[in-house]
Amino acid sequence: MDILTNIFGFILGLGILVFIHELGHFLMARLCGVRVEQFSIGFPPRIWSKKIGDTEYCISALPIGGYVKMAGMLDENMDASVTGAPDEFMSKNTFQKSLILLGGVLFNFITAVLIFFYFNVSLGENKIVYNQVQTVPHHSPLKPFIPEDDITLLSIRGEEIETVSSFFNILFSHLGEEIPFSYRRSDGSVVQKTLP
Repeated sequence: MDILTNIFGFILGLGILVFIHELGHFLMARLCGVRVEQFSIGFPPRIWSKKIGDTEYCISALPIGGYVKMAGMLDENMDASVTGAPDEFMSKNTFQKSLILLGGVLFNFITAVLIFFYFNVSLGENKIVYNQVQTVPHHSPLKPFIPEDDITLLSIRGEEIETVSSFFNILFSHLGEEIPFSYRRSDGSVVQKTLP
């Protein structure tokens, strides 16, 4: 059942990504005055279609792609005729053509920024503190100084410890010095020691 859920989630996510991408091409084409003949999400066979104005909107069975068919744009089928009408893709200037072609990528990028912004604002920063040590290995040179298991590192040289790696960074940057440090035992008592 988990495999089906994962496959469904993947297809749904890809379908949303494709929709946003094709919507970018569609909106940029409309913004630049290009007539859009077809806006399709998915590949045939077609499930649903409806013509509104000059554009036929389609949903097809395989939601792993899509396309926007614009008037006067030669695509891989080479079935479009270029008449030079002002609402055709080929009648637009280079900037407008570039904007239309980059619209999909631009919309995907904007969507990614908005998603990250939403999660950052709604969830905030998730700060995880990794200063707990379950056990110090017997072969470690720290074992004589930290014989207990299940401790929480508190400070070294007066600096608060948030991660085990920050403990070692400070330790290694002061080799050859006596280094005071403290930790909390599992019973709550605090131990202060000095590393020679």
